[in-house]
Amino acid sequence: MSSPYRDYTFEEWRTLSTDEQWRVCVHFWNLFPPAQGRTTRNAIIRAFLSLHPELKCADAVGFGWRGHLVECIFVVLEDPAIPVPAMFCNFPVTRGLLHSKLVGEEWVVDW
Repeated sequence: MSSPYRDYTFEEWRTLSTDEQWRVCVHFWNLFPPAQGRTTRNAIIRAFLSLHPELKCADAVGFGWRGHLVECIFVVLEDPAIPVPAMFCNFPVTRGLLHSKLVGEEWVVDW
């Protein structure tokens, strides 16, 4: 039997129970080192964007952490009129409005 603490395709991720998903997030995904789980997170973001094509104009879409090991999908937009779902695949979706772009990759975002 393979370890549950590995990367998944989006289709595999959807077959996991909420409890199994939570265990993978808490015990395998990690900010230190961030590469663990990256393939699965990228697959979830690709699926999110394919199901919500109106968000392809977003300035940034990705995975982030709110608080201590609480994963979320973040979406940064310039237009506050674009709807953003509250949840996707058992992850909260956090919307940020782009306030201004600073030097390089630094932005001011209202969350």
